[in-house]
Amino acid sequence: MASDHSGQLSSRIGIRHDIGGDDTEWLDGATGMMLSSMWPNAPQEVHLLAQESARQPGHLRRLMKQLRIAIRLAENPAWRNKQAAAFVQARTMIGTPEEE
Repeated sequence: MASDHSGQLSSRIGIRHDIGGDDTEWLDGATGMMLSSMWPNAPQEVHLLAQESARQPGHLRRLMKQLRIAIRLAENPAWRNKQAAAFVQARTMIGTPEEE
């Protein structure tokens, strides 16, 4: 049975930028824009953690997954006022890049 990857491919269409070792300024800017649009009230600690995450393998695609999970966790009363902890938990939940 052949699988249709068109949905997966179309989800990867967008801004393409080859990220190199000296490209942290561009990556940090893109990270800031993602946070501003997805989680405007994220505390500064989350911004720093997001920059760190975006510099790991998977870059912005992986950060998007982590942000989606963290935002949902932070909406839960058990994570109230623990946004940074929710962000770290989201990283744990998606695993290492080798596990994806």
